[in-house]
Amino acid sequence: MYGTDVLSCLNKAQNNNQKYVYSNYYGTDMETVGKEDREEFFMDVEVKLNSTLCETIKAYYKNKTGKYERVIGLDLTDHDTKENYKMPIFSGSNAFKDPDVYYYYFQKGKVYQGTSKYTAIMWNGVDKTKSLSAILNSGKIETKFQGNKTYHLLTLEDTTTTSHNDETARLAALITTVSLKEQTVVNSDQPTDFTQKDWWYCTWTTAASDFKSRKFKCTGVEYNETNGYIKTIKFEEIN
Repeated sequence: MYGTDVLSCLNKAQNNNQKYVYSNYYGTDMETVGKEDREEFFMDVEVKLNSTLCETIKAYYKNKTGKYERVIGLDLTDHDTKENYKMPIFSGSNAFKDPDVYYYYFQKGKVYQGTSKYTAIMWNGVDKTKSLSAILNSGKIETKFQGNKTYHLLTLEDTTTTSHNDETARLAALITTVSLKEQTVVNSDQPTDFTQKDWWYCTWTTAASDFKSRKFKCTGVEYNETNGYIKTIKFEEIN
């Protein structure tokens, strides 16, 4: 199975929980939506990642023949320290759109909708103020969703006040609400000739795309001992 298949399973489990467990799960009045007492029909999905989810940023320039060639690391320019070669990846005129991730959490029997900036959730210690070539030097940016870790993508209820900060709910939001796979931004200060090595355009591929392209296997199904209903479906990434 690919990550897209796991996502389909997750969506079905969410639909099940909306129908049988939670009343108006995606209702507009999130502050007053209550949870029905049908927990025996709740379904969870577990996913174990073998390696950290990553995002990819690539830059391209034009050579003398007019062909776009990928820039790798410090090959971007001979004047890397010049201020005008430093591009804030997620702000300013030459910026990628920083999408919001909408996730849901359960607290004291109610359903709430939370939101947080995508990069604040996904990125792990990346200094976005560095020059573009410094970011491109690695090519990949590790997210906070680490390998060798199991994530419960659906959570019945956490009575603590910090349940909405749990990264599990945010991972579920990432792979269900971020339809964007790749963005492209064009340098508004493009070089006037092909002899300069300034970047021409950049692409950003999200962690959601990384997840959807990975391969998984189903490692187990757990059932409710009272009614025989499916309780948990487990997936594990295949190397």
